[in-house]
Amino acid sequence: MVVDEAFVELKTDAGKTYFWNRRENTRTWALPEGVSVKWVGQKAPDGRTYYWCRETKETIWLLPPIPKEEDAANEADAAVAAAEGSPSVPA
Repeated sequence: MVVDEAFVELKTDAGKTYFWNRRENTRTWALPEGVSVKWVGQKAPDGRTYYWCRETKETIWLLPPIPKEEDAANEADAAVAAAEGSPSVPA
């Protein structure tokens, strides 16, 4: 499973989960196969959206910039190598 920082998990007012692709500024009901999200958006009591990280449980008001696609690809390669038990080679 690859964590893609471009996707953010959100909910409609009716509570249905959807995913926002920040890179393409599109929304979808389902993530691409093999992709998981890093950030989840939730509404604060005052109505503002905050985000929390699935990995660290850190909460923030503003999402960090999306890593460049090249950086994201290198991270994905390293994650696959780690999952397969292969040592990762620095770029």
